[in-house]
Amino acid sequence: MLVREGSDSGIDRQEHVRHVMSQVRRLNRRMHSRIKSLGVDATIAQISMMRVLEDLGPLRATDLVRETGLSASSITGQIDRLEAEGYVERRRGRDDRREVEVHLTPLAINMLRESHERMAAEVGQLFAALSDEELETVEAIIAKLIG
Repeated sequence: MLVREGSDSGIDRQEHVRHVMSQVRRLNRRMHSRIKSLGVDATIAQISMMRVLEDLGPLRATDLVRETGLSASSITGQIDRLEAEGYVERRRGRDDRREVEVHLTPLAINMLRESHERMAAEVGQLFAALSDEELETVEAIIAKLIG
């Protein structure tokens, strides 16, 4: 659907944005399905959060909000679920016992290491349909949207 110029362009644009968001959700579900088929029992958001912890080390929930772009309530829910699955644990801060840091467990570290190449290959297959130029365009658009 093309965005029309003129007085009713706002309605068409809103419909277009809704359609794009619907497509993003479908892509997310497809990626999750492919990753789950590898035996990885975590969502893309959870894997992303664990990758941040893998790269940066233990972080407070507020730091995870900043690093992932997820809301505080989403992060709390993700931490709860990952903790229940044995992938992360909350620990009191060494310097300030009032602060709680989120740490990866050995289970998460092993899962991330064992599945990294397989997950990259699965996600890579999804993007194989795009030319290099199209992939660069998608990357530029996403970068522009997230600032």
